[in-house]
Amino acid sequence: MTICSLVIGGCAQAPMEYDNLQAPERSALSERHLATDAQTVFDSGLAKAAKLNYADAERDFIRAADAFGELGNRQRQASAVFWQAFSVEKQGRTDEARQMYRDMVESFPDSPSTSEAQRRLGLKAATN
Repeated sequence: MTICSLVIGGCAQAPMEYDNLQAPERSALSERHLATDAQTVFDSGLAKAAKLNYADAERDFIRAADAFGELGNRQRQASAVFWQAFSVEKQGRTDEARQMYRDMVESFPDSPSTSEAQRRLGLKAATN
């Protein structure tokens, strides 16, 4: 099976035999696809949230957070988790969103997204 027949995250790869790649090359290729897919899904979630389609945005942010977590990109994962919680909040599921923000503050204490989660919880004053 050739990679050229696969399209992951809207990024088609040049023809190459996947079966002939060494394990490190396969891993790097898979990681690039995962990163591209994660970013594409995250961007899709932002676009849906901008159109007030919070239910679909939430699903995209869940997928993006999982992918960024798998990649070990905690900053991007935190951002996706924040936007997931924001989407939940905008759907009127306030208690669930508040719990997600609290979990985020605990799980990602050094993330810039955490500051916004704290503001949404009323734990930090908004700054201009």
